[in-house]
Amino acid sequence: MVLRNKKREMCLVKKSLILVSLLAALVLIGGVQLAPCSAASKTEIVFWNLFGGGEGDFVDKIVKDFNDFQSDVDVKALRLTSNEYYAKFGVALASGKGPDVAICHIDHLAPFVKANQLTALEPVASKVGFKFSEVADNLAKQATFNSKQYAVPIDTHFHMLYYNKAIL
Repeated sequence: MVLRNKKREMCLVKKSLILVSLLAALVLIGGVQLAPCSAASKTEIVFWNLFGGGEGDFVDKIVKDFNDFQSDVDVKALRLTSNEYYAKFGVALASGKGPDVAICHIDHLAPFVKANQLTALEPVASKVGFKFSEVADNLAKQATFNSKQYAVPIDTHFHMLYYNKAIL
């Protein structure tokens, strides 16, 4: 997802285009060892996430491999604990100084959209050939507000209720 900030809108469109390409590339290259490229003038993308443990280590490796593989974009990943993530994320968005791209659980997305702190992703996604129609409808709909897509679902969580039929 991309932050709404009039002064940075064009820059963010470019960054978003690059990040969507990055995400697609990361899915494709998974654990492949990549050759380093020379450093040059880079576009910087700030990426916040709350992945912990092995999942966080894997995301860090993906970002490092991507940064080592090419010289046009430098992804700066900031990993926060889940206890502090949404408090800092909300303050950052409200101040207009949030990340370029961030992870956001679907149940936290609506308030940020309603506060006009996020930008819909369709324009960026269409530029790189990403089709939301290829995402499971039930997942894509959860990140859709006023017919606009604000997030790319990367996983889903299974909520269950267990009960004892003999007691009910």
